[in-house]
Amino acid sequence: MPGNRQPLISSIMKIIIPILLLNTLLLCGCNSTSCGWDDDVENVSKPPAAKEMYGSYKPDDRTRKKIPGYTNSTAEIILQEADNVQVKNVPVSTFDFVDYYKGNHQTINGGGKWKPDYGQFARISVGLSFDDNKNRTVGTFYRLYKKDGKYVIILPIAHPDACIAARFIQQ
Repeated sequence: MPGNRQPLISSIMKIIIPILLLNTLLLCGCNSTSCGWDDDVENVSKPPAAKEMYGSYKPDDRTRKKIPGYTNSTAEIILQEADNVQVKNVPVSTFDFVDYYKGNHQTINGGGKWKPDYGQFARISVGLSFDDNKNRTVGTFYRLYKKDGKYVIILPIAHPDACIAARFIQQ
């Protein structure tokens, strides 16, 4: 009987190990180095009430000037009541590092759930699904900052060590 279980265990491990490695990279690697993207923003020490964060967030000037796909962008993240989030016209390369390195900055739309969160710093947790034909989903968190009294969400792009990020500022 133990001989029959070995192929099943091997198959399960082939699925679980890559998922664990990817999660480890995302959770440990992301946001580990600022690379200057947070130089002119203030840390938020604790998660604010959700209602303070409702509204539209658009790329700041720094993102439009330095990040491929954002130059003439109409990208927008909308944090709504009932923990709903909409993502409109955001370059797919923001969420998929393979597309980033291929130079694919086509825009993508999607939606999902969000909530204020706190780990070592204030952040928002998001779960997104996109309306493309690749069944893309993202489940992660993004650091939360403030600039001139408005919240700023910083989305790391590509590999975490690449030091590339899009900054979306509350409108």
